[in-house]
Amino acid sequence: MDQLPQRPKAVVLSRVAKMLLLCCIAVYVLVCVLMGIFQRTFIYFPSVHSGRQMDEMARSAGLERWTNSFGKFIGLKRLSQRQPADGTIMIMYGNGSTAIGCEHYVRDIQSVAALDIFILEYPGYADRPGSPSERSFFCRR
Repeated sequence: MDQLPQRPKAVVLSRVAKMLLLCCIAVYVLVCVLMGIFQRTFIYFPSVHSGRQMDEMARSAGLERWTNSFGKFIGLKRLSQRQPADGTIMIMYGNGSTAIGCEHYVRDIQSVAALDIFILEYPGYADRPGSPSERSFFCRR
């Protein structure tokens, strides 16, 4: 019986290394594609509350609902006790919070200046409908 010629170990190891490298590259590309597809779920972790919960939390923080000209909820506000106010501030919080979580900023700012303060609630957070995007920030209806 004739034996097949043996391949040198270096050739076999070279092929195994190439296959391993190709597998690693394929896994890396797959992970990158999946992260691109699902990036919004990795970025936004909205806290969602019912309208009643938001009303109770806002009331206990001394805030009230802020609505746009169409009557849609877009955030919370607290007007200065002294009117006319010396100015207006709009707060846009970071990704991991809600407008109600910024109440301490309002309290601190208004303790030193008579300012009206508005806190924009991101769409999809608290009880504001939608999802965070440039288009939903400027919703008209």
